[in-house]
Amino acid sequence: MATQKSITPLPKGAPRKSSAAVTPPPTRVRDRGGAKTKDQEYLRYPSGSVSSFASVGKTLSTASKTSTVDSRRRRERPRKKGAEKLGVVRLTMKSVDQPMASSDVYEKLNLYVLADKFYLEPRDRNGELCSDSYLEIDRVSDELRVINASQSPIPIVHAEIRPIYGVVGIIKLIAGHGLIIIKRAELVGQVNGHDIWSILETEVIPYKKGTMHLTEKQIRFNRHFMDMIQSVLSTKGFYYSATFDITRSFQWLNENATPDFRNLSLMERADERFVWNRYLSTQFIADGRLGKYTLPIMHGFIGIRRASVNGATFQLAIISRRSVHRAGVRFFMRGVNSDGHSANYVETEQIVQYDRGSPDNRMLTSFVQIRGSIPLYWSQHPNLRWQPTSTT
Repeated sequence: MATQKSITPLPKGAPRKSSAAVTPPPTRVRDRGGAKTKDQEYLRYPSGSVSSFASVGKTLSTASKTSTVDSRRRRERPRKKGAEKLGVVRLTMKSVDQPMASSDVYEKLNLYVLADKFYLEPRDRNGELCSDSYLEIDRVSDELRVINASQSPIPIVHAEIRPIYGVVGIIKLIAGHGLIIIKRAELVGQVNGHDIWSILETEVIPYKKGTMHLTEKQIRFNRHFMDMIQSVLSTKGFYYSATFDITRSFQWLNENATPDFRNLSLMERADERFVWNRYLSTQFIADGRLGKYTLPIMHGFIGIRRASVNGATFQLAIISRRSVHRAGVRFFMRGVNSDGHSANYVETEQIVQYDRGSPDNRMLTSFVQIRGSIPLYWSQHPNLRWQPTSTT
């Protein structure tokens, strides 16, 4: 028989011990790479513990980062010492992301439409001219060239001038190429001082004005493809930033961003898993001088709100990044493929930003979670039954 332990009752008024696990105090460590500056301090908590961020008053738990890999050929990758145990990261604007004037994308553009050419003239957020060069797109030869405005000004006499928010890319249709532009966008808010925009309306402008060179069947197919493209582009949830890489988490940027990485264009430094217009921007990526004319566009959700706890005001942001690999509803896409891409993969980052008096004294926390379909090879026999018949 099992021995029963006696329980001694507590005297009246004595405090009771909590049955929950006691969180060990955090240990302050410094970045092991390079100079150990104050901007690179972390608050590290043991894996699995729960910690409180005093200045914000929110409870955060340690994010366990897992990667979906091919179940038939797993490869062990070296782990960065201590990287997987960072629960709350104390960052400043200086240590996370410095101003990158050389790699920013033009925030606005003026599109000049002529019979044989497109011209893209760089503008700043206020609509003022911000460059001494412009981009010429030949509608006949499909060639892209950067031209010095002082040597060869834009022929604006017979041009249709359209202010736009950016270029999504160039798509090839049956009738020829088409330029995809952002006609309307809405400011969602700011994260670490960078504007985040939501795309409201896009447009595909064909290079060729008519369809006389096509057969009736080609015209019908071309119209069908255009409708499909417009249907996708009109979907809610496309976001971009002209000055910040929203495809990567603050945790990744803090641990991996180098000076050389910061000097790359936004499209080159973006995480291709979450860039939905990378293929459309192939011509821009091929020439390094064109990096400022195209935007890496992310699909998912971004919400930014201000809140207050105990008199301390802070900002809470949620960024959900939807992967381009095997995206789709669960009914059509499940499991993992041979490249290790899980269906319906989403990375969600919770960002808490607290400005202690000024942006130079900013604190950020980044909490990353991932989700996706079961990482197994999945197959099922197709049938015409929409749902099984219920029996009672």
